[in-house]
Amino acid sequence: RDVATGKMTLHTAIEADNPTTRSNDSRVHPCGAFWVGTMGKGEAKAAGSIYWFFRGELRRLYSDITVSNSICFSEDGTVAHYTDTST
Repeated sequence: RDVATGKMTLHTAIEADNPTTRSNDSRVHPCGAFWVGTMGKGEAKAAGSIYWFFRGELRRLYSDITVSNSICFSEDGTVAHYTDTST
């Protein structure tokens, strides 16, 4: 979002080729990388993934996730945790 004008523009498309998923949870890693999880819009089993975005590069880290939640990191950033809260 441009703070001066309020205009929003797409920065990075995540799973733009898959209309059945959406982003769900995210967190910034201690190094500044952005981690974001996706899920199926109807909580479809194993439809989601967790991605890492850093310095213009988007990378899928984990797949076959139903509902990613609670992405968090150890204080030194060497360990990541998340929960798959499928219902």
